[in-house]
Amino acid sequence: MKLKYLSIFFLIGIIITSIELSLEYRAMQKGFYAHFISMFIGEPSNEIKHKDSFPYHSPAVPLKKTPGQIRFWMSSASYALGPSIDGAFPNVFCRTLNSAGESCEMINAGKAGMSINENIKQLENEAIHWQPDYVILYSMSLDIERLSNRFFGSKNSIDTQTENSENIVNKPTPSHLTVDQLIEEQVENTTIYKHLRRYIGGTVLMSSILHDDLTQEADKAFKTTLVKFIETTKSIGATPIFVGFAAKYTKENISKIDYEGTLWLLRYNKYLSPTGWVNTMSRFDKIMQQTAIEHEVVFISDVHNLIAGKTRLYKDFVHFTQAGHKQVGEAIASGFIDAKKTNRL
Repeated sequence: MKLKYLSIFFLIGIIITSIELSLEYRAMQKGFYAHFISMFIGEPSNEIKHKDSFPYHSPAVPLKKTPGQIRFWMSSASYALGPSIDGAFPNVFCRTLNSAGESCEMINAGKAGMSINENIKQLENEAIHWQPDYVILYSMSLDIERLSNRFFGSKNSIDTQTENSENIVNKPTPSHLTVDQLIEEQVENTTIYKHLRRYIGGTVLMSSILHDDLTQEADKAFKTTLVKFIETTKSIGATPIFVGFAAKYTKENISKIDYEGTLWLLRYNKYLSPTGWVNTMSRFDKIMQQTAIEHEVVFISDVHNLIAGKTRLYKDFVHFTQAGHKQVGEAIASGFIDAKKTNRL
């Protein structure tokens, strides 16, 4: 091959590498994973490592409670992971209560990718040792995603088998990957590839038939999960509290969702339209509220009432900005104080 052709390929390689590193740097600035940069500086982790190995996204507390101290456990997902420990809304909630003269010690157990069923397992396996007085549940979108896979997906789809890990096909381990598979894996980890897949795949999905609502069977399944959460919380000696879920878009402003916002939704759920998302969230919120009434559980609606639809408070469809975290934490604290004053706790 002539030198000039090699030079062309070399130049193309430099251009692609420059674009990739620029996109990765931009992704890291927004708090997302960057494959190649992380290979050199280390992979960021949502797990907060304290000197005493306290594994949760909140200031470390001793395993044994201090007499008279009220301990809270936050059951959530990545929504509860703020830009910093102090900035995360569960910890804002606790500081707000302490400032109001209420006792509060927070264990923010929210972790990325956790559904309510996984929150329940966490209560059984972890929370029981920490003896919380109250367990606050703030979660919904991952359950919508998994229920969509369950009721709209193919029965043979891996997505429909998330509750049964034995059925999930294992990927080849790195030691068994061929050279072609290793190259393919590296390419698929690039930010360029993910952007192309997101835009091209999302654009294709936009032209497909998307559902504007979930099924009644999904409603029943969601309620069953909520009841199990209540029962599990009570079984470890704690009092459950439900918090109404809030998102960037609601029925009132979903018509204003932009192309990027729609692609974000399709990335996580290939079955529901944007309208389907807000319809389901609205109905699930009512199911959560009704379940709370039936089981005499406090339902804090302040977050949804004050935060939902205020686009400036969101990084994306469900994750908050720093200002959003502050308002969410304060709203939950206000709801908790009101519940105490009205003897609902």
